[in-house]
Amino acid sequence: MKHAHLIKKTHLFERDEYACSVCGYTDKKPFGVCPNCGETLIGEKSDLNWVDEAAMFDIILGG
Repeated sequence: MKHAHLIKKTHLFERDEYACSVCGYTDKKPFGVCPNCGETLIGEKSDLNWVDEAAMFDIILGG
């Protein structure tokens, strides 16, 4: 049995995204059943993209 979960991708200057851990389908709103592969998603994990985005922003600005 797969342990499918929702991955919350947080961004610095954009809305959060939610992705299925099985097929990678993404949407701007959280979902409990993936509309793409039909997996039931149990729980949520965070992918803190904003940390990398902030570091890149700092590099670009010469910080």
